Amino acid sequence: MSRPQRDSVFYSEEEQGNEVKRILRVIDTESEIMNAALNNKDLSKAIGCCDTIGKELRTISLAPKNYYHLYLAAQNAFTPLFMFLKDEYEGSLLALYEQVQYIYYAVPRLYLMCCVGAAAVKRKAAAVNALMKDLVEMCRAVQHPTKGLFVRSYLMDMLKDKLPDGNTTGEGNGCLMDSVDFLLVNFIEMNKLTVRLQAGVRDKEKKVDEERQLLQLVSRNIQFLSNLEGMTYDIYRTSIMPRVMDQIISCGDLHAQEFLMDVVISAFPPHYHVGTLEELLRCFPSLHKQLDTRPLLLNLMKVLVNFIKSEETTLDPLTQRINIFQIFSTMLVNICKKRSVIAADFLAIMAQFEELQMAWYKDDYTRCYKQTATIYEMVSNYLPETGLDQYAITHLMRLLQLSLTSFGVKEMLNIYGFRNSISLLPYSKRKTLASDIVTRCVTLNELIETKEYASNMLEVIIDLISKVQDQPDDIKEEEIGVDVENACRLLPLIGGDAEMFESILTLFKDKMTGDAIRIKYLAAPLIFVALRRRKEEKSVKFIFSFVLAISKMVAKLEHYVLAFKLSLYCGIGACEAGIEKYMYFFKNAFELYENIPESKIQQECITMAIGVLTTLKLTKEDFIVIRDMIMKTVKYLIKTPMRCEMIKNY
Repeated sequence: MSRPQRDSVFYSEEEQGNEVKRILRVIDTESEIMNAALNNKDLSKAIGCCDTIGKELRTISLAPKNYYHLYLAAQNAFTPLFMFLKDEYEGSLLALYEQVQYIYYAVPRLYLMCCVGAAAVKRKAAAVNALMKDLVEMCRAVQHPTKGLFVRSYLMDMLKDKLPDGNTTGEGNGCLMDSVDFLLVNFIEMNKLTVRLQAGVRDKEKKVDEERQLLQLVSRNIQFLSNLEGMTYDIYRTSIMPRVMDQIISCGDLHAQEFLMDVVISAFPPHYHVGTLEELLRCFPSLHKQLDTRPLLLNLMKVLVNFIKSEETTLDPLTQRINIFQIFSTMLVNICKKRSVIAADFLAIMAQFEELQMAWYKDDYTRCYKQTATIYEMVSNYLPETGLDQYAITHLMRLLQLSLTSFGVKEMLNIYGFRNSISLLPYSKRKTLASDIVTRCVTLNELIETKEYASNMLEVIIDLISKVQDQPDDIKEEEIGVDVENACRLLPLIGGDAEMFESILTLFKDKMTGDAIRIKYLAAPLIFVALRRRKEEKSVKFIFSFVLAISKMVAKLEHYVLAFKLSLYCGIGACEAGIEKYMYFFKNAFELYENIPESKIQQECITMAIGVLTTLKLTKEDFIVIRDMIMKTVKYLIKTPMRCEMIKNY
């Protein structure tokens, strides 16, 4: 029986460095002696050298990262003995296995038992299942966290390529479940030792780095489990997942839970997670209260997205029957509320959830749309009305743009949660999304043919066409012009019968002409869109009342050049539509002309008027009236050369 284990006593880094160098010298010396002994077939002396090396591994003065160097050196030192026993030893390996069990100290005893036992398994000199069970239980003799952890790591390294799997046959050779039990027991014990080891570490930063390195050793058990030949979903669901999850939750260690949950999600095939999705998600509320579940949930959903997008993926009937949307939508809100997940993390999860459901149900457009509406309902119910930070805004933008590129604009604007989510964004982001909405609508050529659609559209693009409360004071007019021109791309999409066209166009005018700066960019597009239907008998009266009102609005704001040009265009439209009073627009244009102060601009306006006159099919009387108005304006040009040039050209 071994002596009681003492607690670790970590010396200074310098002292530990000296201790490591001393022990490495001992290992090198004993390795040379052992190799010479093996060359001479002197097994007793070789085992004695291994015993000496093992005794050095009993040290309690080293931190795990320094002990790891000794472990690697010892592992290399034991390799010649293993090779000798596997290839050259002519005696009974079972007898030798029993013999080394009488070594006094537990650490060297167990290293030798693992080495001899692995050779016995390799040469089929012992029943694999019995030996595995014996070794994994014997390792309980070393309860010191550092030493016990590395003993079990050595055991795993020695048996990893000798574990029975689904292809193993023959009495005493074990079966797949023997390997499952072996790796699960080893995983549980190694994790317990790791958690115990970190319990006394005060330096938090050091603790995190050190524990993560140790957990990589622990997680190898899970990786070996997932790689066993013959592993099935049923074995995972009934034998592996419950025990692994129970250990992860019960250990209560923040970093162990975070690391190992991620390993489980990444190590096992995605369709295993689909079948056990509800059970897996139920574990999340039970994890350490300070654990950030966002990366784990995102990783899980990304794994499922990549799985369903793979060209080789064919869902079996059982997997097809599982409603992952219903499971996620129920469990995610429950997890987030119980763990008080912040808005930014919640939105990151929802954005990934949207991508997942779109990929998973890609062949059912209607279902995807309904589920998207549900996601926005979840978002609206969870988020605060104000106060999103920059990270939350970034993730909300991703969610909104992902949905927008997946469905039609009209469909998305019918979802209240979508429109409400846009209102939570700051001014600059609302403008960005408004531009995306306009571009998407134009790309899809979606006609705006209902008042409800028009109202919803104006609600989400209001930042492009009107001055809002949070608009920056220093915004430049050039930027405003770009925004308005962007929004005006929607105007040609206004459709519907005469009555609906009038209602929608009036709605756009009312929303778009409330700003003195923006109206000079909006007036022309509004008039041109209205004039497209100038020849429709049912609309003609409305159209010319509409364009006249806009022209007067522009003139009232003293944009005389623009008002002059618009009046000319309205006159052309009225003439082509057969309106008797079309001359009113031309007369109005020349009245506005008198307010234009600069001769150069006056000349340009007259040139435009002459061009209009030459293209219209006018009566003789109307032609004379317009001609006389042009001549009158030419006479009043300030600069004589300009006047002469205009009269000559005319």
